[in-house]
Amino acid sequence: MIRRLLLAALLATVAVHASAQTRTVWMETTQGPIYLELDEVAAPIATANFIDYVEEGFYDGLIFFRVIEDFIIQAGFVDAQLNVRQPTRPPIAGQPDNGLSAAPYTIAMAQIPSDINSATSQFFINTAQNSSLDEDFTVFGEVIAGRSTVDRIQSAETFFVDQFPFGSYDFQDFPATPAEIVRAFETDNYPLVPLHTGSWFDPQNPGRGLNVEIANGGNSGNDATLVIYLYDFIDGQQFWLAGNVNFDFGPSAVTVPMVILEGPQFGDAFDPDDRVIEEWGTITFEVTGCNTAVMTYDSPAFGSGERPLTRLTRPNDLDSCDGL
Repeated sequence: MIRRLLLAALLATVAVHASAQTRTVWMETTQGPIYLELDEVAAPIATANFIDYVEEGFYDGLIFFRVIEDFIIQAGFVDAQLNVRQPTRPPIAGQPDNGLSAAPYTIAMAQIPSDINSATSQFFINTAQNSSLDEDFTVFGEVIAGRSTVDRIQSAETFFVDQFPFGSYDFQDFPATPAEIVRAFETDNYPLVPLHTGSWFDPQNPGRGLNVEIANGGNSGNDATLVIYLYDFIDGQQFWLAGNVNFDFGPSAVTVPMVILEGPQFGDAFDPDDRVIEEWGTITFEVTGCNTAVMTYDSPAFGSGERPLTRLTRPNDLDSCDGL
């Protein structure tokens, strides 16, 4: 019995340790999201360097400036206004041949080909099996969701840019319409992001649902505002709750204080002086995937509970949740 308990404890410790050996980064682009899992064990230096740049906000606003179909897409150097963004950190030691191969949808550090210790901020995502790069370039993770985004980026039409407007730099394979990294941030789970904007409903009670909007907060690239309108029926009468809260991109759940809105609210009958606002309690909106979420509520009048939610509508820039 004691041996079984020790073994169970050991397995639990190993599981916790294993989960701590990866870091995840959500990269929102104008072509869709890219969700990255980085390997701290095989490539600790490259992973730490990439996370440092992410936390700095360095990649926000940069574009994928080099696109070679069936080879790579590369970013980390020039922004959407075609301004060069110089690295803010010194070059790092390379860790090629670390057991991670340059397979499709893996991420690696870009560098001077003849110097494995020259990588700074630039990175590339492989779009083919590029095993010939393994001896010189450090692979440090892979795309675990949003591979269709990578496919869209790599299919762009490209051309050659000769020195202008990049100073002394020449660019081959520059995309005609570059994909921009809107924001990149580290997250421990599937995060709340603008793609979750839309209508959600309780599959166990079609009369209950949420309208959710997630938008930039305005203070910085990683600030956001979440607005919820909840509708339900009580005693045959429909009622609405409303609430909003500011948060930083990264978490998968956020708690929103809700109020009941009573009185005329819409159309010509609207009069703010006639509206009654009553505190209702809180709702925690937690996304568990692109199409699924959970609503947890806590109200002095209605008690506490939990409801599953399913996506009903999507924002215009999200055609489907395939691969997410």
